[in-house]
Amino acid sequence: ARAPKKIPLVVNVAEWTNDDRQILAMYSDKALRVWDACTGALTWVLRGHESETFVLQCFPLDPRLALTAGYDGRVNLWDVQQGK
Repeated sequence: ARAPKKIPLVVNVAEWTNDDRQILAMYSDKALRVWDACTGALTWVLRGHESETFVLQCFPLDPRLALTAGYDGRVNLWDVQQGK
């Protein structure tokens, strides 16, 4: 039996937080990934969509907050510093 074909992850959208401390990216596996911009370390993998996303927007006045919207009809507000 052959091993199942591995599907590569695709970045749908990416953005820096307004304080330049974190980099956010939404992937084809419906997860929001958060990296420390100084070290490159992955700090969070956040899940809350049932379908791929097409919007990722950091809040202009508070670098903790980011908004995502997906083809599942959901709009999520994330605290990317707390990972929730």
